[in-house]
Amino acid sequence: MKKLIISVAVFVTFGLSVVCATPPEPNVVQRFSNTIAYGIYKAAWPTARYSDVEVENYGEKSNGDYYLELKLSGNGRVCFIGKCPLWSKLLITTDTGFNIKNMRVLKHNAKMVE
Repeated sequence: MKKLIISVAVFVTFGLSVVCATPPEPNVVQRFSNTIAYGIYKAAWPTARYSDVEVENYGEKSNGDYYLELKLSGNGRVCFIGKCPLWSKLLITTDTGFNIKNMRVLKHNAKMVE
């Protein structure tokens, strides 16, 4: 009985370490991205219409954190020609529980007024 309990404990511990060591599933990453994208987009461009988020890349860093490259897309409301697409590419770093640790803009297509 003692050997059985030890074997189960070792198996569970090994199983948890394997689950925790694997990168997140694509559907988990997409759900997380969908959850945060609208708020980030509206904070960047309050007058624009948000349309969608695309996960361009994601993975695990050497320290165990995750990184996500997202492209947030929408259209400007103040536009004289066409739909005026607005997009922004972000790099977001999270811990294993998907708590945001860092975020920065990699690229965007907004025109700056000088």
